[in-house]
Parts: sequence; C-alpha cells; structure tokens
Amino acid sequence: MKLQHVSVMFIIIFIPIILVTSYFINLQVNTIKLEASYDEKLLNATYDAMTAFELNTANEDLSSVSDSLRSIIEASNNIFFNTLCTNLGVSNASKSYIQPYIPAILYTLYDGYYIYSPTNMPEICTDKFGRTITTADYGVTYTNKTINGIGIYQFDQNSIVYSKITPTEPAENPAVAGDVLQTAPSVKFNALPKSIQSEYGQILYKNNDGTYSTRLHTWSGAKSSENYQKSTYYKRSYILKSYIPYSARYYEAHKYDITINYTLDNFMTIEGSIGDREVGNYRGSEDIYYTKSGYLIDKDLISSISVDGVKMTSWKSFSEELLDEYIHNPKDHEVIVNLSEGVRISNRDGSVDVRVRNDSGSLTNATETVYWDDAQSAVEYYVDSYIFSGWVYENLSGIEANKLKASYSVSDIASAIKDSKIESIDNNTKLYDNMFYNFSGDKTKPFDSTNNDPESEESNFYRHKRNVIKNSITYNLTLAMIVYTEESRTTEFNMPVLLESEWDRILNNVSITSFMEGMRCGLKYYNHYAIVTSTNNEISVTENEIYYVPRTLQTLDTNGDGVLDTQIVANIVDDNSEDGVGTYEIAHRLDCEELQLGVSPIVDNKYFWNNRWLGCISFKSKEIKYDKILNKDGSYTYDHKVYTDYNCIVDSNYQVHTDPGNENTKIDGNTDILEYLKANANSNGNDFQKGLHWKLTAYRIAVAKERNNLYKTTAFAENYGVQVVIGGLITDRGSVEYDITELGKQDLREIKKIEVTIDGTTTKSVGVYTDEITVRYDNGSVYSTKQTIATTSTSRRTLEFTENFDNTSPIREIIISAGRADTSFFVRAIKFYYK
Repeated sequence: MKLQHVSVMFIIIFIPIILVTSYFINLQVNTIKLEASYDEKLLNATYDAMTAFELNTANEDLSSVSDSLRSIIEASNNIFFNTLCTNLGVSNASKSYIQPYIPAILYTLYDGYYIYSPTNMPEICTDKFGRTITTADYGVTYTNKTINGIGIYQFDQNSIVYSKITPTEPAENPAVAGDVLQTAPSVKFNALPKSIQSEYGQILYKNNDGTYSTRLHTWSGAKSSENYQKSTYYKRSYILKSYIPYSARYYEAHKYDITINYTLDNFMTIEGSIGDREVGNYRGSEDIYYTKSGYLIDKDLISSISVDGVKMTSWKSFSEELLDEYIHNPKDHEVIVNLSEGVRISNRDGSVDVRVRNDSGSLTNATETVYWDDAQSAVEYYVDSYIFSGWVYENLSGIEANKLKASYSVSDIASAIKDSKIESIDNNTKLYDNMFYNFSGDKTKPFDSTNNDPESEESNFYRHKRNVIKNSITYNLTLAMIVYTEESRTTEFNMPVLLESEWDRILNNVSITSFMEGMRCGLKYYNHYAIVTSTNNEISVTENEIYYVPRTLQTLDTNGDGVLDTQIVANIVDDNSEDGVGTYEIAHRLDCEELQLGVSPIVDNKYFWNNRWLGCISFKSKEIKYDKILNKDGSYTYDHKVYTDYNCIVDSNYQVHTDPGNENTKIDGNTDILEYLKANANSNGNDFQKGLHWKLTAYRIAVAKERNNLYKTTAFAENYGVQVVIGGLITDRGSVEYDITELGKQDLREIKKIEVTIDGTTTKSVGVYTDEITVRYDNGSVYSTKQTIATTSTSRRTLEFTENFDNTSPIREIIISAGRADTSFFVRAIKFYYK
C-alpha cells in the first residue's frame, strides 16, 4: 500500500477519533470546573448562613430559647438561599427555583438539631374562599364508587359560585350585596353505603386524580393504575422541621427505664425510673423517678471540696441547693475546690478591699470586700458537677450500651422507601447498615467511672454519645432524602457517607451542613455538601475561643482631688467612662506569649492581693468580635472597649508552634493547650516561673464559668428523685410510726427532703388553735425545722422537711408526731425526695 493511501486512511479513521476525544476531554474539564464553581458557591452560601446565625445569636439575648432560636435559624436559612441564588446568577427572589436542588440543610446545635427539608403533606379540600370542605357541604358529590372500603368523592367549585339567580340557600358572606348561594348538590347521609356512612361530615383529602377521600391512604401499583390514581395526593412543602434533641432511651426490665438528652459537650439531662416495681409488698412505689441534669466529669478531676473548712466526704454530704447558696455568699461561707492538677479555686478568689466614700462624698475608713464573680461561677460548676457525676456513677454505672432502645432502625428506612413508591431505588438495606452504629453487641458501659473521662474523645462515654447523635442525625436525614428522591424529576439522592473527620466537625461544635443535588453540571448531575462550623455564638462554649484579660490592682484618683482614695481591680472600661477611671486592655488567647498573669506574689505583686491571685476576666470570642460586653447590672454595652491582640485572632498563628521555654516541645494551640498545661504547669520550679500554673488556673475557671452560665433548654430547674412510699388513709393520735425498711434509699445523706401530706387535724384541748409537727427517724436523726399547723382546720396541707444528714446508719422507721399528745391527724401520703 502506498504511503498516500495510508495517510488518507489515517486521516479518515484517527482524526475523527482525536477530535471526538478532544471534545470529550474538554467537556470533562468544563464539568470539573463547573463542579468546583458549584462547590465554592455552596460553601459561600453556607458561610453566609452561619455568619447570619452568629450575628443574630450575639445580638439576641434570648437566642438560646427555642422559639427565638427557631426564628434565628429561619433567618439564617433565608440568607443561605439569597446568597446561593445570587451566586448562581438568578434573582435572590428565585428561592423556588433553587429549592428542588437542596434536599436538606442540617443545623446541629448545642442540645439538638433542626433539619430544613421538603416534606410531603396531604392537600385538604377547600373552597375558593379558603374554607375547609366536608362530605356534607354543598358542592360535594359521592361518585358511587368505593375502593378498599374508602369512599370516593368529587367537589365542584362552580357549584358554589355566588350569583344573582333565585336562591334556595342563603349566602353566608356574599361577595356583592344581593348575591346568594346557588343551589348546589351535596351528599346525603342516607344516600351513602352503610359501610362508609361513618365518613359523613368528615373533611376531605385530595387524591392523585383530583377526586377526594376522607382518609389518608396509599395503595400499591404502577402510577398508571387506578389504585395509584385514587391514592392520597401529597404536595411538597419546604419547612424547618421540629427540633430534635440528642436523646436516647435505656431500658432493662425490673431495673431502669430512663431517657438521656445529650449535648455537644458533657452536659446531660436524665429523666426516668430506677427500681423494681414488680418486687416487694410495700404500699408505695418501688421505683424512684429521677429528674437530673448536670455536667458529667472525670471522677478523678476533683481531689477535694471543702465547705467552711469541712471536707465533703461524698457527693451526698450536702445538697446542691445549699452549696450553691453558700458559694454565692462568700462573705459568710468559703467553698474551695481542689483539682487533681494542683489548681485551687475558691469562691473568695480575687477578692479585694475597696475604700468607699459616704453619701456626702468624703472618704471614710470603711472598706468593702469585692469578690470575683468568675471564681464563684467556676466553683459552682465544679461542685454541681461533682454531685451530679457522683450520682451518675453510683446509679447508672451498670448500664451497657446495648440496653439502648433505638427509636429507629434500618427496616424503618426500607419501609419508607417501599411506601414512597420509588421504583428505581434499591430496597437492599445493606446500603444503610454501614451508615448506622449497631448497639446490639456493644457491652461497654458508657457511665462507668473506671478510666472514663467524659471530656476525652477516647472515653467510652464520648464514643457512645457520638454514636447516639450520629445515628439520630443519619436516620432523619436519610428519610428527608427519600422524600426528596420520591419527587425528583431525574435523579435519586441518598444520604451521603460522611467521613469521620467530617462528623467530627459536625459534632464538635455548632455547625451548618447544606446538601445540594440534581443540578445539571456538564456531563453529570451535581451532588455534594458543605460543612461550616461556628465559634462565635451564644449557645455553646468553645474552649479555644476564649480570650483573657488579667486583673491587676491599682490605686487611682477617682475624682481628681489628688487623693488615691480607692483600690480597684482594673476592668474593661475606657477613659470616657462616667467615673473617669479606666485602662485600655488587650485580650489574648491563653497560649499567647504576650498574656501576662503573674508568677508569684513577690515578683508580680500587681496580680495579687494579700498573696491571693486576682485572676482574669474571660470572654468568649463572640463577646469581643461583636462588641458585646456584659455590665454588672445585667445590661449589655456594644462598645469595643477591649482590643484583641492581632496575633491571637489569626487562627493560623495557633497551629503547631514551638514552646518558647523548650525548643523540643511543639504545641497545637487549637487543640491540645489543656494537655500541654496539665503536663507542664507545676506549682513550683521553672514552669511556675513561666506562669503556666496561673494559665491552667485561668483556663479551668474560664471554661467552668462559661459552661455554668450557658443557658440549657433541656435542664431541670431542680435535681431530685422522688418516691411515694406511703399512701392511703392512716390515722393516729399524738404521733405515728411507719415502717420504711423497703425504702428506696436508706442512707440519710441521700435524702434531700420529705413531704408529709395530712388532713383532718383536731385537738381536744380547749383554746388550743395551733400545734407543731416534728419528723424524725428511729436512729435519732431529727429534722430541725418544725411545721406549725392549725388545729381548728381539717383541710389538707403538705408539710416540707429539709435537712442535710451526715449519717450512714440504716433507718427502719419514720416517726411523725405532734407537739401535744391530744392532737390527731390523718396522714395521706409521705413523699421522699432524693439528692
């Protein structure tokens, strides 16, 4: 073959292949570019939504309240669509154009989550004036057809048109004077088959073919079949669904039935019964019903707690309410918490004596001791957590993870797929098995105290909580995606398999995850998601986003008379403040080299008063970035009176860097500053001189303060367990004894209070109008408070007796007695409340 022939054949055969290949490659490149462009637009829209959320929570004092929070999220959601529409080149009013490509938006919050997604809702039959129509109304006719026991009806809007013809029925709201309701057909009760006469007068739901029925129903069959056409019609509505808490129920027969609401950190809310109601012959309930909320902490974090010099020997030593009262009364009571790391926190920390002026303005020698609110909040956090954790470890330590009663399962998803009539979707549930954590074979004990630090990501508690939350979110998102796929015009969408690193971002902080699917993207359909987390919001605490300003002692001339008359702790005020006193301060992150907290009372006496460290003022990131300062009277000031060190606000400066005191030590300021401080902040030696001990103390106080003051929507106002052990009519005169050997708790330290309900009080003595009721136990423990009752009134009343007993001896009887032997009363019930 001649060379010319070969050349011609090459041109004829290979040139088209090269052209087609080149064109295809060009399409692939354009597809990748377009996909990257969509990624950027989706991420930017999600960032804008998070920015709107942060701004609204920072400037809304009630942002943690559920109703207000929902409106904030709806506003954030609108910003998302506005930005996305604009970025995609369509009007920001074209939300309806973009919505079909957004199957779900997930908002993970502190103690639960919202999902914005399409929902199929049945359409109710209404007339053109918006009034709900029933089978008995004008315009409704029965089609003489019944399918599977359900009647089929028709509704003609024209049959109720207002006109000026002679009426047979008056109009209720004539559109024009003189207009009346035209004669219209209506269903008569006797005309209906007896099998469906019960439907008379009920509202109507629209079917796929435009007819109506009184019941929601879905029949199997192809879309062209009559059964499908007569099935209920569902229209798509995009809504922000109800708030879903991170909850789990644990049940074991004759032992417990409790529900726990988790949060993104270690706060928990527990509600349910513990006990065995099936065992025993006692007159009251064997179960104790508990309502508990608090922070779960490592049992070894707190080495000791002392109250006015007396150490707490157990979490049962004092009631939480009494200790909180002591903590916020530092003038009369000192509560000290010693942590295992050598950190000591007292509710009197930071106190300073301030000289005061009298009403005439002259100086007096009187002084007032000012206490540091941050320290009091921190002590309250650790004390309350110590009591709550002690109760959890004692009562729930035996619960295994496999006792979780899941409210959802993979079979639920398979049923939803089947009911949705998605013919092309694979009903094989193996696709979903891998997305859920299976608790059935998990015998770990998430609430056991052995080597189980709840704040460590390696602990059984943290992993269990994470799997509970992850399963809940995955389940509800999957169902949302199924609804989307059912109505999709061209493609299917399933819940994507997120990477563990992506789940970490979602579950470690408040976040927004937006999903986008189905939009034409070159040679494919776009299918991706964007995750944006928040560090500047009102509803959570991020440890690494707390900024610190040292408190220092100064003597200043407050009124310009040349006399240094007042000693104050420098605060965040400016030179334009009303009292003319102030210093500009710069806030730093904890591991900033410029943050100076003092090393000892001798070296840095401005940081100490009477050898006691004055501490720091701590701020969450949003309080600085959004200029929100909390005043002492509870109001807020939006004035940038504290400046942030530029080096501190740039996150990249806080990646892994070298410890200035040790060239061989690397610190990641974004993650492990606490671990570094715990390992190096000794209370003596060189590390003490670097001030690391005070930085660790500042960290423990700041984080505890922020957590303690954080609003929790699921928290109970009071923690207790309650058991009604005696009920019914019981009478006696003077005093009465009751056997309580089967009481749920016989350790007096655990009994918080008792309530005794009595009525029918009388006395034989003439002229006696009142008497006192005393309650004691057979071991000699007596409630110090006596309740006064009217002996002339037989009405029912409840008497409350409260005491903190430090007695572990068993109790067998409770004795209720009146002050006079001739006073009689009826005991209706005795209710025990436990710590």
